[in-house]
Amino acid sequence: MPQIRSPFTKIFPGATMDWSSSLGKGYSAALKDFALETYGEDVEFEKLHHFRRLCSVHFSRSVTRVMRNGNLVPPNKSEDFHSLVKVLVDEHTDPRRFRQAVRLIRRTCPDATNWINWHIHPDRAANFFPACQEFFSDEEREKFHNLSQQTNAQENVGGQFKGTFGKSSTVNEATERLHRFCQYFEYLHGSQKIGQWPRYGKKGNRNKYRFK
Repeated sequence: MPQIRSPFTKIFPGATMDWSSSLGKGYSAALKDFALETYGEDVEFEKLHHFRRLCSVHFSRSVTRVMRNGNLVPPNKSEDFHSLVKVLVDEHTDPRRFRQAVRLIRRTCPDATNWINWHIHPDRAANFFPACQEFFSDEEREKFHNLSQQTNAQENVGGQFKGTFGKSSTVNEATERLHRFCQYFEYLHGSQKIGQWPRYGKKGNRNKYRFK
């Protein structure tokens, strides 16, 4: 199966994103088009997995929601479900033990079958479970693990922008607001470089997740 054999693999680190299927497909399609048009490489989508990582915080939240939903996971099976998911995400879990854990989740929590099936789909499984990365080369595995595990930084900036300016605006207003927003962060960066921190003392929100 062909790979992108070009400086692109050395220069482009990949990206961490949320769970939007449309975003993921569009991102992979753009990489595929770039490889073909720039380097003449017709790359299979399967060889692009290590350039994309899905947010682990979103995964933790999803696990927690399912654990707390008695319609999906019976209360007396919650700890079993938790333990089995920990097996799935363990980097030392081999494919055989992974398949066993999946079967146990389906058997003990049948109403959570759609949840586990979504996560083990070939388009996504390698993002969550090390046991599903067996087709990665050593170089691809290293590249994948160097990607950020979560999108908190992007979401934080996006949240600040929406909180400051709101969602509705014209194109001109949005452009002006974006310029002012960037100027503000440039000011913060400059202040930090000289040892000042204008936002010192302001508390942020802290989220705790049951699944760890």
